[in-house]
Amino acid sequence: MSSSSSGGVGVQDERGANKPNILRLTLGAKNLDKKDLFGKSDPYICIYAIQRAPTLAALPGGMETFFYNERLVYRSEVIMKTLDPTWKTFDLPLDLIGGPNAMLGIQCYDWDKDGGHDMIGYLSLDVKSLTKEGPCAAFQKKKSSKSSGQLYVIRAEYLYRPVSLIGGYSISLAAHGLDAKDGPGKKSDPFLEFVNGETQKVFYRTEYIRQTLSPEWAPFTLYLEDLGTMLDKVIIVNCYDWDEDGSHDLIGSFACKGMDLTFKGMFPLINPNISRPLYKNSGILNILDSHDVPTFRQFPPTNAFQIRCGAAKLGSVVSNPSPFLEVHLQVPNQAPRLLHRSEIVPKTRAPVFNPFIITIPPVLVGPTVETRLCFTLTNQEGSGVQTHLGILTTTLANIMLPNAYYKLGSAADKSNGAFYVESCSPVPAEKIPPFPVGFKVSCCGRNLDRKDGPLAKSDPFIEVWTADLPGKQVMLYRSEFVKQDLNPVWEPFNVTSSYDTFDSREGYVRRGGSVDSPLDLLVYDWDASGHHDLIGKFQFTIRELTFGPQQKNLINPEKVGNFNYKSSGVFFFEKLDPIWTDDQASSNNPLLLSSSFQFEIFASKLPAQLRAADPYIEVRLKDWNVSGTVRPVLLYRSEVCPKTSSPVWSPFVLHLGKHVAEGLMQFARVADARTALAVPAFNGWQDITLQITCYDFETRGDHKLMGQIEIPMTELAFKTITKPFKSGDSGSLTIARFVPVAPETLPSSPLWPLPPLPQGAFEIKFAGIKLDAKDLRSSDPFFTIQNPQTGSLLYRSEIIKQNLNPDWAPFALPTTAAGLAWHSKLLITVYDWDKDGSHDVIGVTMPTLRELLLARCPWTLKLDRGRLEASDTGGGLVFSSFRPLDTYTPPPVAQAYSFKFCCKKLDAMDVTTSDPFLKVENNKNITIYRSEVHMKDLNPSFDPFNLDVQDSIGGPDAQLKISIYDWDKDGTHDLLGCVSVSVRVLLMGSFYYGLERGGSTHGALVLEEIIPVPLESIPFTILAESYELHVSMHKLEKMDGPLKKADPFFEVHVGNQETKTYRSEVVKQDLNPVFKPFQLDVRAAGGFDQPLIIQVHDWDADGRHDKIGRVRMNLRDLLFGSFRYPIIGDGGRSFGGFQIDKFIPIPSLPTPPPPALAYQLHVSGCKIKKTDVVRKPDPFFNVYVEAGPNSSALRVKVYRSEVIKTESNPTFLPFVVRVDDVKGLDTPFQLEMFDWDKDGSHDYCGTATTTLKELLFGFITLPLMNGHDSSGGGLNVDAIFPMAIPPVFPPLAPAYSFNVSGKKLDSMDPGPMGKSDPYFDISIEVPIISATSSSSSSSYGSHQQQHVPKRSIRIYRSEVVMKSLNPYWSGFILNTADLGGSYDS
Repeated sequence: MSSSSSGGVGVQDERGANKPNILRLTLGAKNLDKKDLFGKSDPYICIYAIQRAPTLAALPGGMETFFYNERLVYRSEVIMKTLDPTWKTFDLPLDLIGGPNAMLGIQCYDWDKDGGHDMIGYLSLDVKSLTKEGPCAAFQKKKSSKSSGQLYVIRAEYLYRPVSLIGGYSISLAAHGLDAKDGPGKKSDPFLEFVNGETQKVFYRTEYIRQTLSPEWAPFTLYLEDLGTMLDKVIIVNCYDWDEDGSHDLIGSFACKGMDLTFKGMFPLINPNISRPLYKNSGILNILDSHDVPTFRQFPPTNAFQIRCGAAKLGSVVSNPSPFLEVHLQVPNQAPRLLHRSEIVPKTRAPVFNPFIITIPPVLVGPTVETRLCFTLTNQEGSGVQTHLGILTTTLANIMLPNAYYKLGSAADKSNGAFYVESCSPVPAEKIPPFPVGFKVSCCGRNLDRKDGPLAKSDPFIEVWTADLPGKQVMLYRSEFVKQDLNPVWEPFNVTSSYDTFDSREGYVRRGGSVDSPLDLLVYDWDASGHHDLIGKFQFTIRELTFGPQQKNLINPEKVGNFNYKSSGVFFFEKLDPIWTDDQASSNNPLLLSSSFQFEIFASKLPAQLRAADPYIEVRLKDWNVSGTVRPVLLYRSEVCPKTSSPVWSPFVLHLGKHVAEGLMQFARVADARTALAVPAFNGWQDITLQITCYDFETRGDHKLMGQIEIPMTELAFKTITKPFKSGDSGSLTIARFVPVAPETLPSSPLWPLPPLPQGAFEIKFAGIKLDAKDLRSSDPFFTIQNPQTGSLLYRSEIIKQNLNPDWAPFALPTTAAGLAWHSKLLITVYDWDKDGSHDVIGVTMPTLRELLLARCPWTLKLDRGRLEASDTGGGLVFSSFRPLDTYTPPPVAQAYSFKFCCKKLDAMDVTTSDPFLKVENNKNITIYRSEVHMKDLNPSFDPFNLDVQDSIGGPDAQLKISIYDWDKDGTHDLLGCVSVSVRVLLMGSFYYGLERGGSTHGALVLEEIIPVPLESIPFTILAESYELHVSMHKLEKMDGPLKKADPFFEVHVGNQETKTYRSEVVKQDLNPVFKPFQLDVRAAGGFDQPLIIQVHDWDADGRHDKIGRVRMNLRDLLFGSFRYPIIGDGGRSFGGFQIDKFIPIPSLPTPPPPALAYQLHVSGCKIKKTDVVRKPDPFFNVYVEAGPNSSALRVKVYRSEVIKTESNPTFLPFVVRVDDVKGLDTPFQLEMFDWDKDGSHDYCGTATTTLKELLFGFITLPLMNGHDSSGGGLNVDAIFPMAIPPVFPPLAPAYSFNVSGKKLDSMDPGPMGKSDPYFDISIEVPIISATSSSSSSSYGSHQQQHVPKRSIRIYRSEVVMKSLNPYWSGFILNTADLGGSYDS
């Protein structure tokens, strides 16, 4: 074998040379089997790339293969009449076959004319076998293991060839022996279609060839995207006989892979509809030539196409039709778009239409091969009646293929002739004819429906709206109405493909619309009430108007489906004059001429009750985005027209457009930069809808709604408009005049320009009118003003006693400090004052500052009760003055104040009375003051107290929580009520505040006085570093049964982690114990404001101390003096009181000494569990700690006590625990108690777990737990003493002498007298050291315990003692080194 390479750039090896990528072969064969009856064979070979050993499989198209997961990579030419062929040299790309080590399968066939090629033999081998010249391998017969010939490699060499991109394959096809489909004496008109086997879509069609059974088609190209990148797509090839009516008959078909079409070869055409005996095929398709080409499919870069088309054999519906053609574009989820309407071809069944150009709007779908078009043929009769002839829906790709003949479908799904596309060619952009921007339309109506009764006609007018903006339709035109005419002629008007709107930021802009944008044309019957009745409507586009004058049926959707309903009249586009420039398309739309407009509005037929109404109107912007909230914005409020049902209000001006946005931006600004408010978006006239509401004025402010209309600004641009009220009541509003006004000619108005918000305050004066009587016949009214967004109180008025028409004093409402803006709402609440603080609400109202500005003073606001009643008003709030203050000085806030509070009408919590005290907390829930207790007093007056506004409270606007409690001996002080209020509100003066509890008022907290005091007058509390606490408990629960008391002790835990810092002594049998004082370091407690948790327990001898409850406090709370806290137990109830009797500051505690190296423990037992039936236990205990990482055991014994015989309450000898042995003060270790037995089976009593730090708190009884909740008694740690010098273990001796005996061994020998012959072994366990274990142990070390594999080594075996159950063995000596060399071995 030779290897060569040629020039080019490609993959290089490590020496820089190009690697071979082609295997060039010349193959031959010898002694092939003879397959032809009177000759030899016509052999050719197929080569497959395979991945598994040979097995039987099937290939589409009837061919056979014997290889699993195969892929055809080469097919040779046919050599006629030989058994020793030599085929032409060919190239195998290595990347195609899988590389130089791939497996290949080779099949040898005998070619037959009918396509039924006989297999001579097959073989499989690797690529390397083909690189050795000479005999290669034997072909194997199909059904036996015999040889059917020998394969020879005549020449083989590796080459390098630059890789060129392949875009497709140029293919030449012919056929012979086709079936005749055109009847006796005729042949066929064959053509081919290539279909994707997966999607069933046609991707290529050949031309048809007239009257032949042996056609040869022109060469064509199939692209890789159709055949598959790896040429592995399944392709179906269909051969048809062409028919003029589009009903092409199938001759035959076959299926193959894309690779099969890249080689010369023949395929039988099989017709699945033929089932006659001895049927073989309907002809043979021959691939004459196939070679790759470097071209790729490119869709034409245009959206316009010229189409030449026609139809044939029309007339199954109409005998002599006059057809015209319509072409629609099908858009997903939208109505079809008309692209073309042809001329009418009179009196013919085979029309040929004039060539035409369709333009596909790229904004809709863009032209692609999948663009779907609908071709509709319609017969136009002279009477105007149209008859459907047929329809065809196909893709743009299909009509661009040659020979595009199709059957026309009909409503009955029958063939109605054929439609054909002679050509469909792309049109360059520069040759696309221009579209007019619009038309001047002259129009009329015919035979419109009667809407004004049988004896009258209709008053029709038209409206044109956009239809492509869901939810944002824009009116483009409204005509005049024509009185009493069913055949109206309207004035001409302009309609354009795009429409003009005004944008506040950029001025005049062209927005939306194109020649294909749908437009709605509606015809109404005008009514004076504004309830204009719809006659009918239709949809059209500017593109449709380019097809010339036309008529449209007017369809009323409410009548569709009625018997014999066709239309509500006909609309005629009589004359269409094209408009070519934007200048010609401009209109007199007033919205484009100004941004200020004068309105004249009147109403008619307003509803009247018992009296004539006093109507007025309010004009608002509907659904405007202000500060992120969508709500209407008031623009104007008219005067009141007294006593009339047909009011005519004074003309007024609204400044809209750009000035709306500017004005709204101004009142959206606030002085406080910390408040971020969204500036409303304004995108043009289509965003503005006016809401006009008509009210009947009432003196109490409950103005009755009479009706409301909503009208987009775009509707106002065309003619006078009358609209009925939405509420359903009678009456309508008419906008009689809407004219632009030059802004510079107008005086200043409340809206434009909007005055800047005063930097100080407004002076406001309120009065009440006809308020509800809350106190039998009258009320004591006062009002408050709040900011509803923040909840802060801005003002509280004085109280006017016994008056239903109060007149309050003027007041100043601050704006900047309160964070108000023009759009800010004010929550105004009117109350009836009560002594107990439960002030009754008379009514509320929520105007904005802007509404107050626009009001015509005096104006009455309705006070809403907030209940669904027949009369839901609590009276009226009249404001008679609203003016900005040029100068305003807010009241000063001192640094400190003296507060004096009392209470009125408190609840009796102790049967008939209460023992109240007051507690003040800041907004961080930290107690900053606690008062004295007033015993048996429901109207207490507390001592004055001083507070620092900044440091203690957090500022004048920070909320104070003032709570009133009823003191109890057990510390469960009952809440009487609380109030949340700020210093700024308290500065508004003396007031009765309701004490809230459970959602209702329970008495009043009265601010008697608040006086500024110097900051120096507040005594400065020097906070110590440590404190001594004197603790007692009161009225504890009996925890030891009804005849006994309790043995209480407590533990102190600090911080959120509840770290234990102290444990008290046990006070035996006492429900009111007094404990020894203890000292607490503030830093150790985490500071004055960290939680301090006290856990109270009842001591039990078995160590299972019962939990009595918990107390939660902090050190700052203790600064206010002696106090009693409830001990809260399970279930949330109190189990007694925990009292801090004294809280004495002391000098800082001395630094505690460092922990000792060892401690001596004095331990005793209590009620040790008895495991023997008759006698007491013989207790001893072991001390265990967790083993280290290098130990084979889980834990290590560090001490074993002596055995104390027959004692349930033993006292053990003191013993020493080294801190290092138990791994520190905080590491838990176990003390396990056992009952000693002679036979060594010591019974387990229980385990106590503790730490040295726990024991350092003093005496403790630990429970010996045996199981989940079973106690084996108690273990007392009576004392613990540090040892300055820890005990030192004596050094290990070189060897030790052992004397061993056994007791009560089992009898292992048979028979009643049998005993045992015992001996024993001593073994040690040593780790098995390996490279893996040594590396892993060094990596982890002491971080985690390793389970190292071990093995046992016997170091001693004793002698055998015959026939003994209590043996004594001879003494023996063991070397310390053999035992591991340490105490822990």
